[in-house]
Amino acid sequence: MEQSFNVNLEEHLTKRINETADWLNHSVRARYLALAPQCDPQSPPEKVLLIEMLIGLPEEITILPQKDIAGLGFPCRVDFLLILPYTKKNLVIECDGERHQKDSYTIKNDKKRDRKLLLAGIPVLRFATEEILYRSAEVIQEIRRAINEFDR
Repeated sequence: MEQSFNVNLEEHLTKRINETADWLNHSVRARYLALAPQCDPQSPPEKVLLIEMLIGLPEEITILPQKDIAGLGFPCRVDFLLILPYTKKNLVIECDGERHQKDSYTIKNDKKRDRKLLLAGIPVLRFATEEILYRSAEVIQEIRRAINEFDR
């Protein structure tokens, strides 16, 4: 089942890239090929969100998948760290899978980590798998609004 899902995912991502304008296609494809291997292989929604961010966000935004954030006093690896172009502030994007959302221990730790990140000046946006897969345009709009709010 997983193999089939991953094949369909790669087909979906290839189709999504091909739907973009030619000039964008080359840029998106090059950035995707460079960044996709850094995504968590156990989290297909991360690859979907990566391609949507590459298509829907300004190219000046640095997108770092599976990034460790140092200096917080605790180990912290995030799904995506976005470095905003004007202020160089950070924005964390997390993809929460269905299994992830049902584990109360993980939920508690994520809430604690989100608070610590926020107190360190790093806001966190969390998106469920369903949002990423079925409402990606809304997810990208929300990320863009956050960027506009924090990159001043």
